[in-house]
Amino acid sequence: MKGYFICIVVTLVLSFFADLSFKKGRKKISIFFLIFAGLVMSAFAGVRSDSVGRDIKNYVSPLFYNFLSGRSIIEVYNIFGNEIGYTILVYIFSLSKNLNFVLFGIELAVVFPILIYSYKVKDKISMTLNIFIFLMIMYSYSFSMMRQSIAISIGILSLYYFRNNCNKKGFLCILLAYSFHRTAIALIFIYLFVKNIFYFKKYNYLLPVTFLSVVSLFLIIIIISFLPLKYSIYINNANYITSFNILSFVKIAIWLLPIFFLINLIKNKDSIKFKDLKLSIILIIFSIVIYLIGIEVPTFSRLSLYFSDIASFIYIPYLVKCTNPKVISLISFSIILIFLWWHMITNDKSAQIYPYRSELVSFLNE
Repeated sequence: MKGYFICIVVTLVLSFFADLSFKKGRKKISIFFLIFAGLVMSAFAGVRSDSVGRDIKNYVSPLFYNFLSGRSIIEVYNIFGNEIGYTILVYIFSLSKNLNFVLFGIELAVVFPILIYSYKVKDKISMTLNIFIFLMIMYSYSFSMMRQSIAISIGILSLYYFRNNCNKKGFLCILLAYSFHRTAIALIFIYLFVKNIFYFKKYNYLLPVTFLSVVSLFLIIIIISFLPLKYSIYINNANYITSFNILSFVKIAIWLLPIFFLINLIKNKDSIKFKDLKLSIILIIFSIVIYLIGIEVPTFSRLSLYFSDIASFIYIPYLVKCTNPKVISLISFSIILIFLWWHMITNDKSAQIYPYRSELVSFLNE
């Protein structure tokens, strides 16, 4: 736990200085601290042992050693069938001939979209809070689910563009996310929900759209599963079983009650706050439905993360800002997030992200 603790504290301190510098009008210094925070997170991931993170031996080492032997991007892509964006990313950092540098590069690809998103919404939400949410919700898991973590991070950035009606940039983000993990096709429904909530005057379409979205998502996955393996979403060859985990379920559903309470206090139903919270509710419900389907169809359990993780960056800042007194609300929600994070890394043995080990920086070892 020591290594994770050091990384989290240093990152949050740098993020705090980024916020402080921005408030003082020192934008360049603010960007410097924010980038430095991103580099700390990436470096911590980069110096870890190749035994920390289940997917390293499946999706990093084989590509790295094949590139090291002189194979080209196309050859490795044809052999392993990993997404082209991910294959190119590993190739670029494999030029260093150092596996740890490849791990650094992969984590940088996870962190970078979060940094961009945090900076873009800094006027409304502190960068420190967004980075803290990322650290608690996504960071540790990104040591294992590397490709999907990149896709989810880019999906969070797509949310910003869709909410601000920059649809071309939003769809480019989806396309980029898809090049890292094919399940990112689910991000199309983020666009549908945002348009339905922010740009339709009537909300009575919300439940039908949600229902049709679940059905459509299932049909899309079935259709894509018939494509060649390198284009499919693994629905036919998923070799893992998803069982119902009460804490994983609570982790998603626990936020519904305070969000419902808060949304009922808002009198202006056309306000951005009301629409954001309504979007959060739909994303959480959508995530719960997909999670429950995932018990029978394992692929779906992975898809639920797109909606639950992205929703976290919407409703948690509102819950912190709108609950008085703010200090108590911040402490309360921080305790909840820290507890969920602690349980996530210490109890999920399959992800192999705890304990942290490093051969390069031994004092970070547990």
